[in-house]
Amino acid sequence: MITILVGPKRKPYTAHTDILTKHSGFMRALCTGRWAESQSREIDWSQWEEATAKRFLQWIYHGNYSTSELVMELGIQKTPTPSYHTDSCLQFSQLDARITSESESEAEGNATHDDRGSPSAILMAHAKVYVLAQYTNTEALEHTALEQLRNIFLTIKSLSTNSGVIEGIVSLVEYAYANTNALVNSEESLRSIISTFCAIRLLELQEQPEFHTLLHAGGDFVVDLWEKVGRKAREDEQMGVKKFETLSAEKEKLRRELGDQTLEIKRLRRTCATLRERTQENEMLRVECDTLRERALRVCRCRATDTHWDW
Repeated sequence: MITILVGPKRKPYTAHTDILTKHSGFMRALCTGRWAESQSREIDWSQWEEATAKRFLQWIYHGNYSTSELVMELGIQKTPTPSYHTDSCLQFSQLDARITSESESEAEGNATHDDRGSPSAILMAHAKVYVLAQYTNTEALEHTALEQLRNIFLTIKSLSTNSGVIEGIVSLVEYAYANTNALVNSEESLRSIISTFCAIRLLELQEQPEFHTLLHAGGDFVVDLWEKVGRKAREDEQMGVKKFETLSAEKEKLRRELGDQTLEIKRLRRTCATLRERTQENEMLRVECDTLRERALRVCRCRATDTHWDW
């Protein structure tokens, strides 16, 4: 067993060493290596909020963690249960589902009573779990926290009608960029998912004063945001070009089909004209036949009466 001292008050939490070190090489080295913690059997987590530490412990024991002690007034639907301990796709789609609230009974750690029910509370809870997971090099928990955030982003319906959501997103951006570092050859995952969401919903966000203040502050977030906006613009342009080419090809196909149909119509008209001519000829032949038949009948009658008939 090993004791974790959490928060400014250093509240003790006891955990099984084998479970604590199962998913984290950092914790394994800390608890079983030559570090002072492996000798004292105590780990100092005084810099971490109690609620975040509890979610970390809940995850290592149960494979998931809950934010059910937080009261959400986000206007969002309860997010679907993510797949834990897996690499989850963090791309966006279907962003406008309805968001409802998920109630919680009690706030933990350093969160104040006023924070319970604020939109930033639920967003920050997952971000803080992610940062702790990154600190302990627990990659599976990082993926779980990102998936939880992603599910919330996917279900946010409206930003312009809910100032609390805007404040939560601004707080999330500030926390994420203050507590993670930019990477050289790749993009930091938490920064990526947040800046991607902001780029997708930029038309709504840019109308909010809080977001304007965030943009005026500059920094890595603005760089990431505009990089994604530019990428989206390029993708839209490429899609526009492809759509134009597709429509042009379709237009040319229709033009050829129209030409073929025009030729067919002309052929049918010639055929109809020929048929009309033949019909007229047939009518003339029918009249001649009727005349000949009448003459033949008259001849027969004359012969029957032995009367001379002048042709």
